Amino acid sequence: MRVKKEKRHRKIVRFYTACFGFRQPYKVICDGTFMYHLIANQITPADNALATTLAASVKLFTTKCVIDELKGLGESHSEALQAAHKLTIARCEHERKKSADACIMDVIGEKNPEHFFVATRAVDLRKKLQEVPGVPLIFGLRNALFLEQPSTFQR
Repeated sequence: MRVKKEKRHRKIVRFYTACFGFRQPYKVICDGTFMYHLIANQITPADNALATTLAASVKLFTTKCVIDELKGLGESHSEALQAAHKLTIARCEHERKKSADACIMDVIGEKNPEHFFVATRAVDLRKKLQEVPGVPLIFGLRNALFLEQPSTFQR
């Protein structure tokens, strides 16, 4: 089963590299739900887990709005907040604070010019991002990470 998953992930990464110009080290933007999932399921360190999933080196990013949202969630998400503080901050161009989902949608834009992979557990954000061409999605189930197949809109 693991060999099939790795082969499927290699094909997906090759698709985004060939069709949309993604290059190593891959940039992965993480939201708060994904960071919490990594901590809760003891999938640490995050960069090694994502590098294994993508079979290449990665740089992890988050946004200021994601960190602010994690602060608002309180003590239960404090470990995820500490992990998010260690990531590189992607610049979000809006002036007022937005929700994490809206902020990530702003950073990705209409065509994902920065070539970000998006790591999230939010189903509604994943559905919105499936409609944007050139946005590979990473999500977690239990103690494993998966790279989502490109949607028919992206092909």
